[in-house]
Amino acid sequence: DTDMIRRDHIDKKDDPAAAEQRMIDYAPMKRISTPAEISQGVLYLASFDARFVTGVALPIDGGSTAGH
Repeated sequence: DTDMIRRDHIDKKDDPAAAEQRMIDYAPMKRISTPAEISQGVLYLASFDARFVTGVALPIDGGSTAGH
C-alpha cells in the first residue's frame, strides 16, 4: 500500500477498502505488490548484473500485463 495507489487509483468518492478489493480481484496474483517486490526489479536493472540489458521494460505487476 503506497500513497501512489491511494492518490492515483482510488476514486476519492469511493470506499477505499472497496477500491482496494477491486484492485486485488483484478490482479492475477490476487494481491497488491509490496514496495520491496518493486524495488528488487529496479535494483536489478541498476546493478552490474544487468550491464548487458538494454532498452527493456520490466513490468513488475504480478502478471497483470500478461493476464489482461
